[in-house]
Amino acid sequence: MAVIEGGASAALTDVGANTKAARIEIRPTDVGSLGSYSMATLSGTMAAGLGAGSTIYSIRWGDATRAMLLRRLSMVARNAGTAFAAGVFNFELVVARSFTASDTGGTNLTPTGNSQKRRTSFGTTLITDIRTSSTATLTAGTRTLDVQTHNLIRGMVPATAVNYPFVGKGVGNLPGASINAFSLDWQDLFSTDVSNEWPLVFVQNEGCIIRATVPATGTWEFGVLVEWSEVPTTAGFN
Repeated sequence: MAVIEGGASAALTDVGANTKAARIEIRPTDVGSLGSYSMATLSGTMAAGLGAGSTIYSIRWGDATRAMLLRRLSMVARNAGTAFAAGVFNFELVVARSFTASDTGGTNLTPTGNSQKRRTSFGTTLITDIRTSSTATLTAGTRTLDVQTHNLIRGMVPATAVNYPFVGKGVGNLPGASINAFSLDWQDLFSTDVSNEWPLVFVQNEGCIIRATVPATGTWEFGVLVEWSEVPTTAGFN
């Protein structure tokens, strides 16, 4: 059996005699004195007639010496009682660069204190701004959006039927069913598949938005789940 000695710690790594494979322990990203966080939120009832490509969720990172690693951004949505005109919908994840002034309006979700930590001893998040629409579009701050989306969720909704899910994974009833109770799992706009896959890395004045295009007349509500870590810019993601 061969051994490998660590250059910094002098610790030995065993390699199996038969398989010659190193014995590796998979661990979370080393966040040092920073931390890892998650948060799920719901909007209010979105008013009918939302303009095409409206910003409904926004994340801005403004710290100059640390980075934000977006691990997951997922959503659900449902009709909220007033029927849509039949048509298609889009929910798009778009990265924002040169994001020097936060979006405004809606509900500010930026955590404080111990809120949203995955471990109490983590530092309070350094995120600059997270916000969601309450009933209408957010007002854009100063930012330059990527020309193309990083991901999107696209589908169709019917006319007449109400109170049904249209974004999400799980158990649901078809529009027009006599029983409209349902339960949905989150549908990912972004999620890393394996431990060594790159997350979305945001450095100073970067971030992302979710923008929505839905058919006319309908009222609806949505939820967003976000998971992220914060690391020094020297932590291998620079």
